[in-house]
Amino acid sequence: MSSALSGFATPAVSSPAPSQAHRWRIFLRCALFVFVLFLVCPIRYFNLEPSIDNTWVYLLNYAAAHGISGVIWTTGPLAFLSFPQDIGDNLNRGLTFQLCAWLVLAAVFADLFFLAGYRLRNLAAFTAFFALSTPLYWFNYTGLENLIVASVLILLISARWRGGNGRYVAALLLTGFVPLIKLPAVIVAGGAVAGYLAEALYRRRPGAARDLALALAVPSLLYLSALRILLHSVGAVGQYLHGSFDTAANYSVAMAVRGDPMEFAAVAEIWRGWQFCCISLARQTTRWCGSPSPYWPSRCASTSSTRLCGRTFTSSIFSASRRWLWLSSR
Repeated sequence: MSSALSGFATPAVSSPAPSQAHRWRIFLRCALFVFVLFLVCPIRYFNLEPSIDNTWVYLLNYAAAHGISGVIWTTGPLAFLSFPQDIGDNLNRGLTFQLCAWLVLAAVFADLFFLAGYRLRNLAAFTAFFALSTPLYWFNYTGLENLIVASVLILLISARWRGGNGRYVAALLLTGFVPLIKLPAVIVAGGAVAGYLAEALYRRRPGAARDLALALAVPSLLYLSALRILLHSVGAVGQYLHGSFDTAANYSVAMAVRGDPMEFAAVAEIWRGWQFCCISLARQTTRWCGSPSPYWPSRCASTSSTRLCGRTFTSSIFSASRRWLWLSSR
């Protein structure tokens, strides 16, 4: 009997079909990604309205529509693209730019949800905290710069814990681009890169010297090259940088007002909770990644007492979302 059957090929054993639980995990991961994708959508435009803030928004849009470059303000030379108004061709250019920015953000979060290897429960917690931080991304007429900074932080965390030179270079490119939207935002993004490099040099990780060279070259080269193209001369670039840094340095001081002591106490409590969280997590791991989050809430707190608690809280909430990504790396 065995000899008679020896001429027949042994049937291949089919691979088991994915389990119902596995399919549900894939569905939930995709649902979380789509939800975050809608949260980070930067597409918006603004009408012409008689308000105080609308004066500088109108000025920047008017200057861009009439080819006036080098307007010195706390924003960058491409800031009008994040709050376009229907002046000249600004609306078309702004919406096109925002669509491109959304695609870049989608790529960053697609890497986070599908390629970096984080567990579903950590991504779910990250999504919940990230959703609570959305006021940062719709603050007044701005917010896109905070989305870019958030992308830089996420890329650096994934590069540190999951590897990948592409993630690190992408974070550097976004760091060099963000001051074209808003100059002070580069301090937060640069602080994150500095923390990443400090850890790499302290622990003498392989490639730390290369990472340092890239951090010194890529953001500055991108930013200065873009300014040279937009402002048309090297002298104009120097004047623009000098005036912009002076304006940004004194803007917060000029806008600061005496606030309610209870608001200050609430900020101090949020700050203390954040520090406790960081210290607790640092004791549980020998790996850490530099974070500029203490600066982020403090800067938000110094510019407007009426929005002090809200912006400090949402900044701390975003810090909590990144800590949940850390938990999946253990």
